[in-house]
Amino acid sequence: MKNTPANIEKDLSRIAGLIAEIRYAEAPESLSEKVLASIKPKKMTFFKRLLRRLKTPVSVTPLRVLPASVSALAIFALALTLFWRAPGTRIVTERINEVTDQGIKTVMLILDRSDARDVEVIGSFNNWSPEGIRMVWDEDRGLWVVVLNLRRGSYEYAFRINGKEIIADPMAFLHRDDGFGHQNSILIIGNGNGNEAKI
Repeated sequence: MKNTPANIEKDLSRIAGLIAEIRYAEAPESLSEKVLASIKPKKMTFFKRLLRRLKTPVSVTPLRVLPASVSALAIFALALTLFWRAPGTRIVTERINEVTDQGIKTVMLILDRSDARDVEVIGSFNNWSPEGIRMVWDEDRGLWVVVLNLRRGSYEYAFRINGKEIIADPMAFLHRDDGFGHQNSILIIGNGNGNEAKI
């Protein structure tokens, strides 16, 4: 928020505070069952099914199958060599922002600091524990990465670099003064898609 007029910065801080205080109402447990029950699958007519069946080729010869099998095997081997990483450097990034049965969302935080030797994330989600949560260096992306599983709510956090320097997340949309001369980033997790804080 550099070079932002004081009145706009004050309004943005007030809006961020109001957003952080929003309470979300839980949907009734039977809502998904009712919605799914109201969806009726489309049924194809007998003639459309017959036409689709007639258009599908059924003749298979070994000479046609062999090139396709060799090609599929070569593609699989190439993909395996390109995407395989040693277990120590592998980073689990799938299912980001997926809602689990417990109402927990998976969030990935990243930091672009190639000069750092060690990066941790500290925040209200772990009661500002001095140990922090260690981030992993992803060589392919050239970024520090951490995956957190958090419940709905508003969280403040910051990055600690090399055990000393504390900085706010430069990619976070909302920030708040911590009262000690630093800024904390604000992460809001609600009923949406998990990206409410634009991380």
